[in-house]
Amino acid sequence: MTDQVASSLDTSWVLQNAVMVLTMQAGSTFLQVGLTRTKFVGITILKNMTCMAVMVITFGIAGYAFAFGSGSSTGATTFVGLRYFGLDGVPSSMYGHAFFHMALAVTAMTIVAAGCCERIFCKPYLIYAAVFGTIIYPPVAQSVQARRSANVRSWGLTARARVCADSAVWSAEGFLSASNPSPALPVGAMDFAGAGVVHLCAGVAALTSCLICGPRDGFLDENGHAKRTTTTSYANAGIGCILLWIGFFAFNCGSTNGISTPTQEDQAGRIALTTSGASAGAVLASVCIDQVRSGQMDIMKCMRSCLAALVAIASSCHSVEPWASCLIGAGAGVVADALDSALLRFKVDDPIGIVPVHLGGGLWGLLAAGIFAHRYGTGVIYGDGRLLLSQVVAILFETAWAGALSFATFRLIDRYLGLNESVAKGVETFGELDVEQARMLNVDHAMLANQGVRMMVTDPKQAALLSRFVQHCRKEYCDEQVAFLIEAQRDLAYARSVAPDDLPARTPDLLARKAALFREFIRKGGTRQININAKLHDVIQERLGDPEFDTIAMAMEEIFAMLQNGPFARFWVLEQARIHQRRMARRGARKVAPGGAGADSDSTDAGAGRATTPSNRKRGSAYNVSGQREPTASSTDQQPEP
Repeated sequence: MTDQVASSLDTSWVLQNAVMVLTMQAGSTFLQVGLTRTKFVGITILKNMTCMAVMVITFGIAGYAFAFGSGSSTGATTFVGLRYFGLDGVPSSMYGHAFFHMALAVTAMTIVAAGCCERIFCKPYLIYAAVFGTIIYPPVAQSVQARRSANVRSWGLTARARVCADSAVWSAEGFLSASNPSPALPVGAMDFAGAGVVHLCAGVAALTSCLICGPRDGFLDENGHAKRTTTTSYANAGIGCILLWIGFFAFNCGSTNGISTPTQEDQAGRIALTTSGASAGAVLASVCIDQVRSGQMDIMKCMRSCLAALVAIASSCHSVEPWASCLIGAGAGVVADALDSALLRFKVDDPIGIVPVHLGGGLWGLLAAGIFAHRYGTGVIYGDGRLLLSQVVAILFETAWAGALSFATFRLIDRYLGLNESVAKGVETFGELDVEQARMLNVDHAMLANQGVRMMVTDPKQAALLSRFVQHCRKEYCDEQVAFLIEAQRDLAYARSVAPDDLPARTPDLLARKAALFREFIRKGGTRQININAKLHDVIQERLGDPEFDTIAMAMEEIFAMLQNGPFARFWVLEQARIHQRRMARRGARKVAPGGAGADSDSTDAGAGRATTPSNRKRGSAYNVSGQREPTASSTDQQPEP
């Protein structure tokens, strides 16, 4: 085979696997969407997309130079590279190599993003992504892993330094590199596809972000105990896990840097086999353990064990036997499960399970390489244990480097920009909240599932009413009720985006049906009640200028419940009630016949046995006419007075 043909085969192999690695972004997004709350779907997708853009730029400007720009032409040991800044001077034969490692860097940053989901918005996160792509990740890739450049065929290394030389290692000048002829340790560290460089570093950074940002709203119960997050969509999470499972074959097999030599061919087959064995062993071990413990299989533990095994086998997939890969995978699942329980015990909020999978899996993978690796007699089982010592040193270095720099970066961002502001409470400041951000908080508009509310906000007149309402309420309590205004602005954005032709029916007209519609809602709603925020109650009364709030209070309570407590739904009903009340006052319709008979006799709540007029019932509203809270009587006590 000529050099030209071999080079073409190697480049094609690397590029195909690099594209497959990038498709893991889709799997990661599916996994995050399935395991986070629905209202954060938009921000999750936005963060993953901007992550790719930032990492491509920063890794191209400085990351690749620090990781693979050899600092010395003599091959001396270095900590970072000093060439190829801005990819200037990179040989054309190494473009595929640069693209593949850019994909690995993007994967590492996406792992960090998943660890701090629902707690960091785009701007501070992108700043950290730039730091991660230039300062945190590249020196680890340079120092620990050594990978042959794409245009280098042979180094002629000594047997001691050849622990991984023929297999794919990232920078021959790294001080812990297995391909360095003069490493800092007797044997260089083994990390074939990045269990430590990519996954352990990203897992440590994710743990740091979880500790600094703190738990999400609702993670702790009323007693201060941590509780597991309910999965939003098992379908999305399962699809994401399977996509990541497939992508790991490209992640590991592509690390051979080519397919043209017999050694690379043998390695690619071994890598595919050991990757399959590790994931299969983890899944079977997980379901068997769950069956013995509780008699039930846990899908979340199964997915977590599978991903942790794929992370762990990345370190030694080229140098372990197939039977050993099954043990490595099973051990990774056990480590991930134990670490997940520890996080819950210490109240560390990690909804996606990033820390157990990547930190736990990467840690175990590096140790397992020192135990089971058999090539050149370097593992504990096959050799003298020197490789295990190098693996421990690599773990300590990667953990300390990624943890210290991530902690410092997050602290600086938190000090000057604010890091741990809850996205659900306005992200950063209410002044920066606009319609687009409000739409991203809940792209599926869960509150609009009720068809009546959907038609309300899509009517142009009602949309204009909502706009006036938002402008008025913003001045009253923007600091205290930002979440309320986010929902209101979300409805306004949705109202502006839906064409009138898309509506299945016209907006319900309370003015036409008047009290009959109120009574219908009361009968359907039963005794359900909704307490209006006292501040909101006062603001609405001031806005409406109507002190006679008592007449239809009972009816409105039931309407609020039926309209799923949406903020605009409450305001809309109050606005309609004001119009209805004034018309009734003009017509003298507020007079009630004795004994509840007459035109308004139907307004008695038959299900609760109570009358709704102010003269012959105990008021069911949680607030009186002046806006002060009153004790709410139970449905059995609200009997009509004789």
